[in-house]
Amino acid sequence: NGEFGRAEALEAKATRIESWLTHSNPKVQTLAREFVADLQKMIIEERRRGTERYERQRRDYEGPE
Repeated sequence: NGEFGRAEALEAKATRIESWLTHSNPKVQTLAREFVADLQKMIIEERRRGTERYERQRRDYEGPE
C-alpha cells in the first residue's frame, strides 16, 4: 500500500529468503546471497520511485512550498 508498498513487499521477501543463507546446501546459500542482493537493489530503486511519486503528488495537490 502507499508509495512504498512494493518496497515493503520486497523487504518481506528478502527477510524470508535470508533464512536460506544458513542452508546446508552451499548452492542454496549462493542462490540466497545473490537473490537477496538483487532484492536489495530493487528495494532501493522502489523507495526512490516512491519518494518521487510522493513528492510529485504533494506538489500537484499542495503546490510548491
